[in-house]
Parts: sequence; C-alpha cells; structure tokens
Amino acid sequence: MEFVLRFVAGGLVIALAPIVANRYGGSIAGLILLFPIVTLTGFGFIALRSGASTMQAAAAGSLKTLPAVLVFLAGVYFGARLGLPASGALGAGLAAWLIVAAMLLGAKVVR
Repeated sequence: MEFVLRFVAGGLVIALAPIVANRYGGSIAGLILLFPIVTLTGFGFIALRSGASTMQAAAAGSLKTLPAVLVFLAGVYFGARLGLPASGALGAGLAAWLIVAAMLLGAKVVR
C-alpha cells in the first residue's frame, strides 16, 4: 500500500504539470514540479518506519545534495536557452546532476 500511495502522489504531480503549464505558464508549472510530494511522503514513511532521528538524517543528506538539484535545473534551463531540443536540455540537466552527484560522493559529502 505504501508503494501505491507514493506512486499515485508522485504521478499526480507529474500529470498535472503540463496542464498547469498550458493554463498558467511555465513558472507556475516549475513551482508545481518542485512541490515536495515525493520528499514529503518519503520522509513521512522514513519517520514511520525508522523514527524522527532517521528522518532528520535523511533531511540533512538532502540539504547536502541541493547543489546537484541546482545544476540539474541550470542544465535544463541553459540547454533549452541554447536551442537544444527538450530531450537535449533534459539530458544536459541529467549529465550536470550526475557530475555533481559523483563529486559529492567522491568528496564524501554524502555518505
């Protein structure tokens, strides 16, 4: 049941994003996409299964990895601005995320 709840909640946010983008614009859709539904439910289930201290540690780990999310978003933005097709811009964002994530792991920021 837990898996189904996470799947449905995340899926709803993803399904709503293009509708919101068409109706209200890309900035509002971007806000919707960063709504922490996956994070919220994930942290909630961590707390239920492992306790508040484990949830706190997971939150600290997430804070440490924010640079990877930032470079993903920058890669998508600048890739699209440079005229890459959507798949290329998303690929640029993913590549940037992978590089920074690897750096964070190599620097033992995330462990």
